[in-house]
Amino acid sequence: YYQIDPEDGTVINSIPYPIQVPFSEGIAFDGEYLWTCGWEESNGDGSHLFKIDPETGDILSSFIYPGGYSGNWPHGITFDGTNLWANNFATNNLDKINPANAELVDTLPAPSEFSIGVTWNGKYLLTNDYKKGKIFKQDPVTGEKLDSAYLAITNMRGLEWDGDYLWAVSWEAQTIYKIDVGPLGIPEKGKPHFSLYPNPGRGIFYLSAHYPKNEPVNIQVLDIQGRMVMNIEKPGNHLATNPIELNLGSLSNGFYFMRIVMPDKVCCEKLILEK
Repeated sequence: YYQIDPEDGTVINSIPYPIQVPFSEGIAFDGEYLWTCGWEESNGDGSHLFKIDPETGDILSSFIYPGGYSGNWPHGITFDGTNLWANNFATNNLDKINPANAELVDTLPAPSEFSIGVTWNGKYLLTNDYKKGKIFKQDPVTGEKLDSAYLAITNMRGLEWDGDYLWAVSWEAQTIYKIDVGPLGIPEKGKPHFSLYPNPGRGIFYLSAHYPKNEPVNIQVLDIQGRMVMNIEKPGNHLATNPIELNLGSLSNGFYFMRIVMPDKVCCEKLILEK
């Protein structure tokens, strides 16, 4: 695995993937550790999940892929703040997995029989069809396809959402793409639009937001267990157009969620603190 500078593609660091499996497709970060899925044979026999120290590459935990199906063939993995999601190409399902014990929590249908990537954008799953070059936004509870967009990428594999853009890998072109996902990135009607930067950040973050008028607003920061660590209230007649400074320097490094809460709407974004 390679740690790459997103600005110029420079390799910053590298660690080997688990030697227990010859094939590894998919990597996720839970705010502290890396997770990857690997398989031994083309039919998926011996598929595993691995929890890895990102600094040393040491395998901290190893689980047999759940579900009771001998031919599991995971391609793509992501973390939603609580659970892992893996795109199981063998069963054509999106598997929701408890990272503590690798138990299967839920299963949803993948968007197509050629779906081999998955990522989490703070509220929805983003999945793909690698043959058609198509991206789908899916409801994580029902699996409903809410929106889609075509991308000019051949044989699209791994997916990752950084808060503003989608990153995808082309197996055929051997290229990593940074993508403005167009309709998948448009806020839902009536919901506030906001951007959070820098992200990752070292302690000071800026929230640039536009709220509907005459609605009370709470700006909340939650840790990965869902515990609120900051709550800022804004009055009902407040319309924020200037960046709001948020000082999170007292918090521990890791993965958090930024939420804007109104009486009938919630908008969420992931936040990474790296001091």
